[in-house]
Amino acid sequence: MIDVTAAILMDNGRVYRLDKDDGSPIDSSLVNSLTTGRITISADSIVYINSTEGDYYALSYDLQTTLWYSTTYNLNYYAGPSLSREGIMILCGAGNTIKAFKFEGQHAPVADFRANTYHIVNIESVSFTDQSSFSPTSWYWEFPGGDPPASTEQNPVNITYPQSGIYDVTLIASNEIDSDTVTKPCYIEVDYVVGVETHDQRSNVTVYPNPADDHVFLSTEHGSGTWMTNCLGEVVYRDLDLKKERKIDCSKFNSGMYIVTLVNDGFTRSEKLVINH
Repeated sequence: MIDVTAAILMDNGRVYRLDKDDGSPIDSSLVNSLTTGRITISADSIVYINSTEGDYYALSYDLQTTLWYSTTYNLNYYAGPSLSREGIMILCGAGNTIKAFKFEGQHAPVADFRANTYHIVNIESVSFTDQSSFSPTSWYWEFPGGDPPASTEQNPVNITYPQSGIYDVTLIASNEIDSDTVTKPCYIEVDYVVGVETHDQRSNVTVYPNPADDHVFLSTEHGSGTWMTNCLGEVVYRDLDLKKERKIDCSKFNSGMYIVTLVNDGFTRSEKLVINH
């Protein structure tokens, strides 16, 4: 994670890291021949410099180690570098020239992840995928409000949230060098489906037409919340209001098999739906 307590600037051939409160120097680079240029700091705190002379450097955040440098590519030094995972820096030069540089040494992880969905109801689950850089070898997840509340799997699946709310998710990724922590606040939103009917709702569910083209109609005797998932398990439609009748626009959905799920208190029913345009 980037140290937000310091600022970085270039002056008199060196790069300096300054205390952001009083401006006092914390570190200065051993490289002392830098000309004016651009400074970019990646999520893993590597300091990238492209100078007005066409020189390129990658420095450790304390500015004491030159991870790599190049003086052989005369690219467009007025364009700041773009950074991607695994420490790759991409530079665009004149015309259609594009160069990519990758740090090949060992590095502490930079933790990151994604979820397959960010909004569920309390009877659904969430699966998480590790997207950390620099080859972590162990993972520790925290799911406040979740079941289970923690995991050491690289890619935890089927995490449920019994109660409604908005929840943070934290990942600590580690390797033999160090560890990195990322917390994504307000990452998972959970709605609680509460029914108002006490009748047996397992009968009189109608999904028509099936196969469907532009629209599909759903009918239940006592009303239900509804969502649809595609064959990859991705939610493509969601309406949790309790309704006896609803019309769903399918014109933007790809042709294929879908699962329509209807829910109410103590009642869940899934129906297969084929969309064929």
